[in-house]
Amino acid sequence: MRCSDVRQDDGAWAGPALDVRDRRRPGLCVFSAERRLLLSQGARPVLLADVDVHHEGVDFWRTDGYRSFVPPPGSPEP
Repeated sequence: MRCSDVRQDDGAWAGPALDVRDRRRPGLCVFSAERRLLLSQGARPVLLADVDVHHEGVDFWRTDGYRSFVPPPGSPEP
């Protein structure tokens, strides 16, 4: 990662600029458009949601594409 300064036309400092290379994509990504949400894991959609117009509820659909990052808990040994 490289950090540099962003300057306005008059030369005043406006803030930092970060140049990030070789970053890993997040395991889960959330996308939204108006009242709709999409949760994806990599390229696989795993959850779709539609928020009610009056914000009184959410309809959602889960696909079978989700793969947990955490292994399932094991049973205790007797």
